[in-house]
Amino acid sequence: MKRLFDIVFSLLGLIVLSPALLALAILIKKEDGGPVFYRGVRVGRNSKPFRIFKFRTIVVNAENIGGSLNCR
Repeated sequence: MKRLFDIVFSLLGLIVLSPALLALAILIKKEDGGPVFYRGVRVGRNSKPFRIFKFRTIVVNAENIGGSLNCR
């Protein structure tokens, strides 16, 4: 029953938020022409890896470029 609740309300949330998500995707693509989504692998429960998909918030190839550390 809980699984059905999760699925139904997730779908309703996606339907309600889809205009905002579409606008966000367009803005990300317009910013620099890179991919809209970041795809990565994370480690989950019992050290089992899983794939993550999220809106990209960093520059393209950031994992190859590296970041700056502002340690004080």
